[in-house]
Amino acid sequence: MVLSVLSVFFWLMAFWLTTKDQSELLSELQIDKIIHFAGGFFSASVVFLALGNIRRAKLIVLVFAIGILWEIWELLFLPDQLARFRMEFVLWTADTLFDLVADILGAYFFAGLSEQDQKLYD
Repeated sequence: MVLSVLSVFFWLMAFWLTTKDQSELLSELQIDKIIHFAGGFFSASVVFLALGNIRRAKLIVLVFAIGILWEIWELLFLPDQLARFRMEFVLWTADTLFDLVADILGAYFFAGLSEQDQKLYD
């Protein structure tokens, strides 16, 4: 429960930061990877609470799918992302892949903490 409350806090803070004008600065300094890590952690906690006892691999795949949906949302609703996609496709692709890796690492970290409670199994 404490993990879920912390992850909600980090996710809300991350969402607030990405809706501000500093999103370009966050991306430039790669601070957005911390936000994606927290988002992966939060997504894993939500999936875990919703589905209960779930395999680690399935949890990580579901968080990966959520991460892809997030990247699509960014592309559709953040004008700077769409411009970056059009002008710097290779850089945008690399950034997106590393964002997804950070999402997966956040989910894997959650899975490791949850595994200590033996509620998650391989």
